Amino acid sequence: MNKFDYLIQFILDKKKSIKYSIYKNELNFNENFSENLIIINDFSGYGNCRKKNYRGHEYFCTRNKIIEIIKNVSCDVILVISSDINNKDNIINILELFEQYCKVILITNNVGQDIGSYAAGIKFCKDKKITYKSICLLNTSQYLSSTELLGFINYPVDKNEMLGISYGIGPKFNLIKHVHLQTYALKGDFFQISNIFQIICPDLKFYNSKYRIILYGEVAISKIALLMNIKLFILFLNSKISIENKISLSHYDHRDKFFIDNHLNIKN
Repeated sequence: MNKFDYLIQFILDKKKSIKYSIYKNELNFNENFSENLIIINDFSGYGNCRKKNYRGHEYFCTRNKIIEIIKNVSCDVILVISSDINNKDNIINILELFEQYCKVILITNNVGQDIGSYAAGIKFCKDKKITYKSICLLNTSQYLSSTELLGFINYPVDKNEMLGISYGIGPKFNLIKHVHLQTYALKGDFFQISNIFQIICPDLKFYNSKYRIILYGEVAISKIALLMNIKLFILFLNSKISIENKISLSHYDHRDKFFIDNHLNIKN
């Protein structure tokens, strides 16, 4: 799609209901707090390894590196498959890869893309009255390595902090450049992130257009977090950098920095 198509999609877009079904559930109500939760979004329309291109630079997203992560962390894992009705074979393939490593597997109708998947996972926990101390949201559309993502997951985050790998600006047709955390890797306090998703996805409804997902998803998450006095950070070179440092970072695009430095060098 070109810029004009995205704009038309943005103008015509309306909220739709996020619907999900439970394929697998090994979690039950627990009166005690569990430690950590990971919610993973995976779109059934993608293959196991897919190539992305940005300004002539190529990198690959693979499901294998996500599997390597969840095999080596002591967290409960919820996998949410964003389903395309024409990709039933791909859903079966995803289940074969992930099922043994996930306590819960949900299948959604792909409303809101990863935002919708995370909202469904959080709603599942609320309905089952399952609570955690921290939550980590991951998308399989990752340019980061397994080592880098494992370092991100294991990095400690205080209650009033939210941590992301990077943030960007957008949408392009909007003259205002919105600084925000990306949702392909986001970590914070379970209750705080749950409350934010309740605000942006009331009654489990959300948008489908790319730019509304940016504005009312990624940008809104960061804005609401700041209103809740949550400090926003990106993790770079194993150090937390405040998102409030807009003088030096307001025009930072994670993909540019990635290709300049080759990798983020996050240590375990």
